[in-house]
Amino acid sequence: MACLIKGVYIAEIDRQENRREDKQIAPTWWEAFHFKCIKVLEDDVDSSIFGAVFEYMGHQIESPKYVIAIRGTMIKSRTAIRDVYMDAKIALNELSHSSRCELALEAVEGIIGSTHHTNVWLAGHSLGASIALQTGRDMAKRGYYLETYLFNPPFLRLPLEKIKCRKIKDGIRFMQSFVKAGVSLVRKKTEEYDPFILLNSWIP
Repeated sequence: MACLIKGVYIAEIDRQENRREDKQIAPTWWEAFHFKCIKVLEDDVDSSIFGAVFEYMGHQIESPKYVIAIRGTMIKSRTAIRDVYMDAKIALNELSHSSRCELALEAVEGIIGSTHHTNVWLAGHSLGASIALQTGRDMAKRGYYLETYLFNPPFLRLPLEKIKCRKIKDGIRFMQSFVKAGVSLVRKKTEEYDPFILLNSWIP
């Protein structure tokens, strides 16, 4: 899974360097594992390759038939602005409304329309892990639990270690516990609608 994601990174570098098909480096990363790239996912703003759909051409029974792999942030001249913008959407909790998430979801839906969902795996690194996670959540809510591999997914937390005042730290911890207790109480009353309950069977 990690090599397929690496292949997506290299595919974008191949694109940026205008390498001809016979000079491209990216295919080495998936052909070594008997995968074929059947579709690339391109950003609708900068046309960068941020993901790809791979089909397994080998004979190992335990291997997935299809993998949707999504790369992370690339700080390069043609991708940095758009990728950092997408990173900001994670911080603002708006990634789920991004075009990349929509395109990844459409790719999964298209494949599941022709095969059983257990044949489809998701994989992502960093920003791509967040997109894969969102895609997996959306599918899990529909009852499709896709095998998913996330490498270094970003997460946000309060930097408590940087706060020097013990009373403030204790206050923040108390509020966190209070909020968790409140969420738990609400969950008990609305289990049939709670996304935590709906996602309970999906473990990426």
